[in-house]
Amino acid sequence: IVVQYLGYAKYRTKISLDKTAQLRLDVKLQPQALALPEVIVTASGEDPAAFIMRKAIALGPYYRNQLEEYRARVYVKGTGLPEKIPALLRSQLKKDGIREGRYIVTETLSDIHYRRDEPLQTKVISTRTSSIGNEDVPMQFATLSLYNDINGVISPLSRDAFAIYRFRLEGTYLEDGRTVSRIRVIPRRKGQDVYTGTIMIREGSWNLQAVDLRVTTNLFDLDIRQVYQEVEPLVWMPVSHDYKLTVDALGGKGSFRYVATLSDIRVRLNPQLDHKRFAAMMEVGEQELASLNESVSSSGKLKATRNPKPANPRLEQLAAKENLSRSEMREMNRLISMEARSGDRPKLEIKPRNTELADSAKLRTPEYWANNRPVPLTAGEAESFGEDSLSGAK
Repeated sequence: IVVQYLGYAKYRTKISLDKTAQLRLDVKLQPQALALPEVIVTASGEDPAAFIMRKAIALGPYYRNQLEEYRARVYVKGTGLPEKIPALLRSQLKKDGIREGRYIVTETLSDIHYRRDEPLQTKVISTRTSSIGNEDVPMQFATLSLYNDINGVISPLSRDAFAIYRFRLEGTYLEDGRTVSRIRVIPRRKGQDVYTGTIMIREGSWNLQAVDLRVTTNLFDLDIRQVYQEVEPLVWMPVSHDYKLTVDALGGKGSFRYVATLSDIRVRLNPQLDHKRFAAMMEVGEQELASLNESVSSSGKLKATRNPKPANPRLEQLAAKENLSRSEMREMNRLISMEARSGDRPKLEIKPRNTELADSAKLRTPEYWANNRPVPLTAGEAESFGEDSLSGAK
């Protein structure tokens, strides 16, 4: 069992159960200790974070296009807390069970099917809400990745990120034998399309390990926290999402929070890419390469590669460089993007966004939710359902 959360050291343990045994496991995570970076004086005055970010941005298109499709079980909990309701809306919202200081909770358990460049397909296994009204929880919260710009907000891993952000190395820590760098993201200008906060980059493979970012607008603040996990050798996906929206405008005040977790993840790699070659470009150890080869050989994921192309000598040359310049970073980013789009993609039927509701989705008992939700209800959330926060029973 692995227990992890942003800012805390990962906890691993092994347990043994027989068919009739029950076990309660209480885990207290320890704060992640950071090793402070050494002070390095260079002629350019460049922060060490710049070297790390150039590597991560250069490989961004690979991680963005790494998967052709995946399936997963997703739990999403949406929680609203109205703190101040405008007088004009107070009586109407009261009829719907919405009052100041009272939680509104919706939780959904679904199976999703994501395919690159196609709308998300969702089958809702179970759903419920503590108020009258729409029970729909946006599943796209569980598929957002900081390798892409989100709703016009520029990602720190964008090809043009150095023109938008400054980066500062705050410290490093070891996780699973690899150095992870904590990097402060600082906008060079004000605006509603930029992030502030920190991201964690795993050295060697140069992938996102976690993010803790904020977007500030005139109407709301949005906090985004994600934890990425290696679901297959060198395949890193955001498996834990925590979004908090704080609104204070137009006479109203409140907060909305969405928590999403993914499990039972099954992936299929993008057959346009030579994944073994990209793994060789990264500074990963022999054990990681062996794990990738074993995974590929056993599953045959890469045997269906379409229109394989010979290696691009320039891309190989850039990948071998110890320290990329900004122009070289952009060039490598562009070459990988071109390779991800190469080949003739077969014509596919473009499916509309589809949400299928299981017949029994709204009939689940509190005991069912208590046994299947991966994230416990808080005391206030449980109270909105008239339940106990620990047992989930009425």
